Formats: sequence, C-alpha cells, structure tokens
Amino acid sequence: MRTYLTLLLDTRRAKKDGSFPIIFRLTHLRKTTSISTGYSILEKYWDYRKCSIRKTYSKVASIATLNTLLLKEEAKANDIINKLHDKGQLNFMSITQIKNRITRKSNYDSFYKYGESLAED
Repeated sequence: MRTYLTLLLDTRRAKKDGSFPIIFRLTHLRKTTSISTGYSILEKYWDYRKCSIRKTYSKVASIATLNTLLLKEEAKANDIINKLHDKGQLNFMSITQIKNRITRKSNYDSFYKYGESLAED
C-alpha cells in the first residue's frame, strides 16, 4: 500500500507565539498533504523520535491524555485508509478525496445524498 499517515510537528509554519502546529502528513501515490490536529506547541516540547509531546510540556493537565488523543485520531484515519484499501477504492481516489474522507468534510446537494453516503460507508 502506497498510502500512509504520520504524525509530526510542522516546523515550516511558525505561529506568532513561536509554536508550531502538530499535523498529520498524508502521503498517497507520492503526493503529500497536511491535516491539522488543532494543536500547536513549541519545538522544544516535541519528541521527534517518538512523534509525541514530551512530558515536560506544562500547558495541559495531562500530557498522556493529549498524546493518547492524537494516537486515537491517527488510528481512526488509518482505519479509514485500510477500509478504502480493502474495498479496492484507494488507488482510484485522489489525495484530496482521501483527506476529505478522513476529515469528514464533504459537500452534499441534499440531506438525502448525505444519508446515502452514510449508508454506503
């Protein structure tokens, strides 16, 4: 399978406070895109080896809970990718279509079409 997802700190996009966003990097057929997690931290709190937040980070009540939340989101996204692969649809989809499936972003003309897509999934 040539589609995979990795959790990383996006050091290309610094915020005004000096922090960097935590993103999922989606790679599909040698093309890449980013999926935001909504979290950002300073680079000194990111563990590159483990791809997680260091225990020295003090802006949340529980670092373990935040790391677990990020791992759950990664597992959900990988589950969606694996289901698409099992159905044989993955190689025929664009990276944007896969990203929309993972983020659950889609445009429907009517409520009926939305219901049909839920039944299909």
